[in-house]
Amino acid sequence: MFRALCNFVFLALATAALTYGAVAWHYLGFSLQGAWLVDNGFRPHPVHWIAAGAACVPMALWRIFLAEAQRAAKRKDAAVPP
Repeated sequence: MFRALCNFVFLALATAALTYGAVAWHYLGFSLQGAWLVDNGFRPHPVHWIAAGAACVPMALWRIFLAEAQRAAKRKDAAVPP
């Protein structure tokens, strides 16, 4: 149960990072100025948040689907009489 909660919290955080990046980038007028860390004072640009969120969402969904498939396989094995 705790693992499932952690998976869904991770998915929520990844979605929040993706959404924050999109909204912040819109606020900047979709400018790529400052996307390189060295000319931005090493502050993250909204594109970095979008990339992090886009990278984490599939991983979080994969963990959720894998856990559900394992849970279903255990139930199926327990239902079959020996």
